Amino acid sequence: MAGRKPVPTATKLLNGNPGHRPLNDQEAQLEPKLPRAPAYLSKVAQAEWRRTGKRLLEAGLMTALDETAFAAYCVAFSQWVGAIKKIQENGSTTWTDGGGLARSPWVGIAAEAWKEMTRMLGEFGMTPSSRAKVKVAKGAQTASGDDWFGDEHRN
Repeated sequence: MAGRKPVPTATKLLNGNPGHRPLNDQEAQLEPKLPRAPAYLSKVAQAEWRRTGKRLLEAGLMTALDETAFAAYCVAFSQWVGAIKKIQENGSTTWTDGGGLARSPWVGIAAEAWKEMTRMLGEFGMTPSSRAKVKVAKGAQTASGDDWFGDEHRN
């Protein structure tokens, strides 16, 4: 089906229903919950699950149904961090068998992981542009603003 993705009713209400279209009164209402991190996640992905999942839960944006989509974000994040570390260790270029200089494969891996990661960030409202349309009531609980790369991501 072509066209824009539907906007959740909660988001429409936060925005004051700018289109004045009828609201979906049959939309599923799920309890905020942070499920246990899937066992297949790497250590970096599990650390991201705990760190960012807690923030999403505090904002009321995480439910048990979001497990697979959030896991996809955490996997992409882990791949991106791993590729960035390889680039930092080995540089962004490499020598070919013919003696020429070429882009390191880690640059492409980092770029692809970044693309998937940022796509998933938007799905969860974790980018400035995806949050720009949402109005938060005064006194609403917000996630803490500690360092994006916590100690679990440092060397």
